[in-house]
Amino acid sequence: LGGNVNLGASGALATGTTPVTLAPAASTTIAISSPITGAGTITATTAGTPVQGSLGTTTLVDSPAYTGVINVNTGNVVISTANGLGTTAGNTVIAGSGTTTAVVSTLEIASGTGVTIAEPFALGARQGNGVDVPHIENVSGNNILSAATMTLNVGGSDYNLQSDAGSLTVQSNISSTGLTSARNLKLLGAGNGSLTGTISDIAAAPITLVKNGTGTWTLTG
Repeated sequence: LGGNVNLGASGALATGTTPVTLAPAASTTIAISSPITGAGTITATTAGTPVQGSLGTTTLVDSPAYTGVINVNTGNVVISTANGLGTTAGNTVIAGSGTTTAVVSTLEIASGTGVTIAEPFALGARQGNGVDVPHIENVSGNNILSAATMTLNVGGSDYNLQSDAGSLTVQSNISSTGLTSARNLKLLGAGNGSLTGTISDIAAAPITLVKNGTGTWTLTG
């Protein structure tokens, strides 16, 4: 699916077990305005040749019956509800950048007063053009990521959590897999945030916390 599209009640997305790619054109939006069902993997990209800074966007509504994996690759994804990414039966993988010119995208959380999201996340490390692009961006609301774990995968050098307004609370225990060298976990933005879980690394791949932006981040894990 691509272009400026709004899938309402008459155009609900039922994946079954079939993979689905959502690929709006640059700077356009696909709005999935009815709950998604099924278990097919959903991949968010941008049609054509993606350019950092002008990606396509997919917005998702609450989908408590969707059990598949969501890949946030070269297209931004926006959610505003607790089950915007479906159930915890399938996790959400936010891609990193294997090269310095790779294009990367963001999961944006824009709620009213705040939601608790139990979805497990896996983040690919970023570098080059995408080194400061947030993996997860708290756009509005006091939101909580409550999954037991958040996994840091291979790719570049940096993992980015950003709070623009309100607050982002990460209750997950953060750990890495497959890393063989040092990485940075960056806490960004003008909004506030907190890490209440533990951060685990290994001697061969230490994780350094980096704080940028005017917001306040609190560590209690």
